[in-house]
Parts: sequence; structure tokens; C-alpha cells
Amino acid sequence: MIRDAQFKALGQVALDAFAERMQVHLRRHFAEACDVLGPFELREAIEQGIASSARHRIETERGICKYLGLMFVFGRDFDRNQTWAARILAQAGSISEEEIMTQLSRAAASRADQGLGIRRLRGEVLP
Repeated sequence: MIRDAQFKALGQVALDAFAERMQVHLRRHFAEACDVLGPFELREAIEQGIASSARHRIETERGICKYLGLMFVFGRDFDRNQTWAARILAQAGSISEEEIMTQLSRAAASRADQGLGIRRLRGEVLP
């Protein structure tokens, strides 16, 4: 019989393994930002992104991975600071995660030049 504490421990192991995979993925695709952040802040950003995506009912590894990529392009609080993203994410629960991510990806592609870069990712205010 598996106890609640064991379930929680297993869940934490899975979360840690996922966070490790995301570190590798983000370093591959956002090397400069990851270098600036360093390992501790990178892990913190990943954990915040996982929590933020969960609030929007984005729960699959693929969805969270895409969400983290958007976060690295448009800033840590893109879900609140980017009106286009907030509008799409407000539909969470009424449309599928896959549709949410499709809409976010399309909207982001047309706004890639508006990416905020590393300063917003670190939480600093841009002029």
C-alpha cells in the first residue's frame, strides 16, 4: 500500500526530473538568457513557469515547455503583461489546452519582435 507521503515524494521526483529536462531544453534554445540567469535563477524561473502554467490549466509537459519558451521571449509575467496572452489564457477551462497553446503560439509568432529579453525575465522593469 502506498501512503500519501510516498505519492508526494514520487510526484516531487517526477517534477524534479521534468525541471532538469526543461533546463537542458531552455539552455539549448535560450543559451544567452540561461547564462545570464545562472543555475539557481534558471531553476526558479522554471518553477515559477510551471506554477503559472498550472494556474491557466496548462498541465502537459509539451504545453508547459511551450509556455516556458513564451516566458523566455516575452517575460516572466507575460501572461499578465501581454494583453494578447492574457486574453487567450482567460479562455482556459472553456477550450482545450492544445487550442490555448495553438492560439498563444500563433499570436506570439506575429509579435516575436516585441520580445522583452532577459531583463524582463529577471523581473527588472524596462524603461
